[in-house]
Amino acid sequence: MQASFKTYFRFFGILSVFQTFAFAALAAPTFGAEFNFTNFEVRHGQAQASDVNSEVSESYRDAFMLEVMKVCGDCKVVTTENSYGVKTYKIVYPDKWYFVIATDPAVIEVQTKPSTAKQIENRLERIQKHIFDAAKAVGLDPASKVMGTEWAGSHIHVGATSALGEGREAVLALRNFMVDFSNHPELATGVFTNDHSNAPPIAELPVMQRELFKAVIA
Repeated sequence: MQASFKTYFRFFGILSVFQTFAFAALAAPTFGAEFNFTNFEVRHGQAQASDVNSEVSESYRDAFMLEVMKVCGDCKVVTTENSYGVKTYKIVYPDKWYFVIATDPAVIEVQTKPSTAKQIENRLERIQKHIFDAAKAVGLDPASKVMGTEWAGSHIHVGATSALGEGREAVLALRNFMVDFSNHPELATGVFTNDHSNAPPIAELPVMQRELFKAVIA
């Protein structure tokens, strides 16, 4: 069974959590995904757990890029380097949408262009075929399938300014979002795959951190 973008991330269910705050300001929030793919070779091909690349991961990164170029038609590839000095591939389409193929510890990472929910919805078929299906074609699976949901590392960035605006009202909206998120631990322990490393409920933090959180939102 091939990995599905829609089922793998429950994407629009998650986006709706953030869009609630944007609608009040008539904003169009943007979301940028980081999809992680891996396999046994990539996981065990690096010398240290913190290494962002290895010969194995670079070979899969290159194969992934070539597969995308084979199926994407009129896209083009731009070769760049990331902040670690490691080669990355930016796949650019005529409509200016893009995604980047890079390496990260134990995974091949795909970073998508910050886009609105509607822009993402309009590109679901492209995302499925050119990212998930292309990864599968070269022997890469979603990291959650290989490593488990608590360690997969895939996540979604939310454009704070695009979602909340600017100025004092935006700061208050962000505060209210943080409070609401903290008052609903089922988000961290359920919808967001029970990732206690990256999204622990406030109640699980040490007392000092809980007190500091209260001081910040007061």
